[in-house]
Amino acid sequence: PGSIVAAQARGAGRQVIYIPVYSHIFQGDKGSKQPLSSTLVIHNVNPSKSIRITSVRYYDHSGAQLKDYIDGPLSIGPFASASFVVDIGEDRGGVGANFIVEWQADEKVVSPIVEAIMSGGTGTQGLSFVTEGKVIESRS
Repeated sequence: PGSIVAAQARGAGRQVIYIPVYSHIFQGDKGSKQPLSSTLVIHNVNPSKSIRITSVRYYDHSGAQLKDYIDGPLSIGPFASASFVVDIGEDRGGVGANFIVEWQADEKVVSPIVEAIMSGGTGTQGLSFVTEGKVIESRS
């Protein structure tokens, strides 16, 4: 009961997760725009149970939905993952873009790890960073 895994498993039947992403950032004194690609990754950390991804939606900085990444439920097996990419040329999201991921499981499971990796660069210089998802709704 005191372990992190037990605490995560108790309420994890269905969750909605918010993941911040960036289609670009601003650099330097003049604020030049640096375009970025974003890769959303959903990791099922359960050793013996699958989870179902029911929705993966991409929103821009003003909250308008830009894309729905799946048409129906997507099963992710034990220790498996799924990824979704926002191309470096897609800059409508802005610095306040985000993904909303919804998942569920028939049994109590450990919540997935949901992250986004942003990367970009020019010439011999590159940059990358990771953002973590935050649960905004949970039902057991």
